[in-house]
Amino acid sequence: MARRKQPYITEAAQSLGEHIERLRLARGLTRMQLAREINVTQQQVEKYEQGAFVPIPMLEAIGLALDNQIPKRIIRRISNLRKIEIEQSTEQAELLELYAEAFEEE
Repeated sequence: MARRKQPYITEAAQSLGEHIERLRLARGLTRMQLAREINVTQQQVEKYEQGAFVPIPMLEAIGLALDNQIPKRIIRRISNLRKIEIEQSTEQAELLELYAEAFEEE
């Protein structure tokens, strides 16, 4: 029986999620309240806090909703570093596939 693939969560994405959760709690907001502010579901906020990928426009919306506007210079740097991260995660995904293929049951 094949196992379900778990999404690959980077350390950076997990850290971002922790920061979002910490600031949300510091502002006294529930996930539902934040979700309403940024027009997503409560479940999506939970996913972001657990390390799911947060698109740049959503990252900016979350910052504004938490009274923490993210400076454009930081947004540009995050965007640039994400391009590098995507390249590396593609290599990581390929490596994981090769491991699975190497140890595949016949």
